[in-house]
Amino acid sequence: MAFGATPNKDATEPAAANKKKGAGQILRLMDTDGDGKISPAEYKAWRYRIAYRNFAAEDANRDGKIDFNEYIAQLSHKERARFYWLDTNNKGFSSDGLIDRAEAGFHTKRFDKMDVNHDGKIDWTEWNNFWLAGAKDRFAKLDTNGDGVLGFAEANPKLDEKIAEKFKEYDTNNDGFISEEEFVAAAVRIAKEHAEHEFHEIDEE
Repeated sequence: MAFGATPNKDATEPAAANKKKGAGQILRLMDTDGDGKISPAEYKAWRYRIAYRNFAAEDANRDGKIDFNEYIAQLSHKERARFYWLDTNNKGFSSDGLIDRAEAGFHTKRFDKMDVNHDGKIDWTEWNNFWLAGAKDRFAKLDTNGDGVLGFAEANPKLDEKIAEKFKEYDTNNDGFISEEEFVAAAVRIAKEHAEHEFHEIDEE
């Protein structure tokens, strides 16, 4: 499949089927009172468990807080992967380590900020420095008490808001609960969207 080509619709079906099976298992874990549907409180408790798990994964020294080095560590591999996906000169796999504006599809203003030496290319050092500066700004904004580390609430400032929005999205009949059918349907939809996104990103023969 060429880069950016339309994905084969049938190829998304296995991912959707697996997601449907997994969704049923997750729903049973979420349904703590066993009534066959998820209340707002059950959904919130589940999402908080996930958030705490993710927080703990970032907290490498287990001190209950995330310092800047821990914050950067969990983001850096994503940025490196993003950089090499954008470098399509060799189909994104055998990279030459440079990105031009046409490849990346960057807006000119952003590209020029990253292209410090103005050679019309972005190398990993330029990309990393630009990303690192942005990460420092984001960390500083999250660190609302200015102590140089992020507690759970600082690391997840909009968690409750996101939980409420996602619950409303899942609760398609607006009855205040998420049924198994609603949860599975949402999970399958998300799986298909994710699979289609992956197919758009992958450049292979």
